[in-house]
Amino acid sequence: MRASFLVVVASAAVFGGILSGCADSPNRLGCLTGSAHSFEAPCAAGTRGAESQAQEQAQAQANAQAQAAADDAKCQSYGAKRGDPAYIQCRTQLDAERAQMRSAVLGALVGGLASRPTPQVTPMPQPQMPASIAQRPLSG
Repeated sequence: MRASFLVVVASAAVFGGILSGCADSPNRLGCLTGSAHSFEAPCAAGTRGAESQAQEQAQAQANAQAQAAADDAKCQSYGAKRGDPAYIQCRTQLDAERAQMRSAVLGALVGGLASRPTPQVTPMPQPQMPASIAQRPLSG
């Protein structure tokens, strides 16, 4: 009986040690199932997670290139030419506006969570003993 208890305790310790090291492991569960994200530690090559991370990175890069092209076209539509101070100021302004918008959205999300009213719990009314029973002497 004591030997089986020791085996269970030792197994739990080893398993716990393995799991604690899995959070940043290139073979963690998210890497194996394909649910890993590009902002997480890289997954081992050939895993579903590595494919998922590569797709996210490619999509992010494509989005950034599309945004840069749109910004370029917008600034040039104002008459600014690449490399001119007006063009650089235009691009800087567009970047600053986007950063401000992201900050406002994030602030609203975080602030909205922080400012949510705490639900008020109304205590249940305590049962009242009828006066006719409360006034009776206890019989002993």
